[in-house]
Amino acid sequence: MVDTIAIAIALTTAIVFRFGALDAKQGTTFYLEIAAGIGVAWLATLAATGTYESRFFGSGPEEYKRVISASLRTLVLAAFAFYLIKLDAARVFLGSALVLGLLLLLLGRWGARMWLVRQRFQGHLTHRLLAVGAPSSVDELVLELQAHPHAGLAVVGACSPASEDVTGMAVPQIGTLDNVAAVAQALEVDAVVVTSAAEITPRVIREIAWSLEGLGIDLIIAPSLSGVAGPRITMRPIGGLALLH
Repeated sequence: MVDTIAIAIALTTAIVFRFGALDAKQGTTFYLEIAAGIGVAWLATLAATGTYESRFFGSGPEEYKRVISASLRTLVLAAFAFYLIKLDAARVFLGSALVLGLLLLLLGRWGARMWLVRQRFQGHLTHRLLAVGAPSSVDELVLELQAHPHAGLAVVGACSPASEDVTGMAVPQIGTLDNVAAVAQALEVDAVVVTSAAEITPRVIREIAWSLEGLGIDLIIAPSLSGVAGPRITMRPIGGLALLH
């Protein structure tokens, strides 16, 4: 909704700037149709670029980077389309619309982030996590996330190697490395975050990733433990942590 309003204001303002008024007699109907097409394409590009993925909300620069990237892509595509149909008169309209639109998008996202952060400080709108790793690593993770509530990540349980002593852990141990997916489903978590442990190897991480396929549960791992690669991996810095999604 915030993005739609921002884009609508930007496109309408650009038409007024170009023609002086929204007057059909001045031939603005054609540009209104073009503006509607650009607006739809802009929103579609924002969605395709991943700006609506919840993992980017509330912290880090990735959300803003993707908004800028999507806006620049829209500018390039629209400029190319105008070139093909020889619509040179639309350059001023396009330039002013994209510049104002980008500023409004970033301002709207910032405002939405401030509201979200306030909600998270009150314990609302957080993501439930299942931590996997040695008790000491899990405790360190819990303390780090508690120190940065704006990230909206809360550990609700843990799966530690069967050989580990789990006495005094900051969160209850619910399972072991053998039943991570089952525990994640039972706790209805949003993501599984893997910390360090001697028993956790790249092969174990891949097996956990495979077991989570199709469950709608994200996998978050520490960079030194990844053992996986691909275009779907993104980094999210939170305090002293660098989490890979």
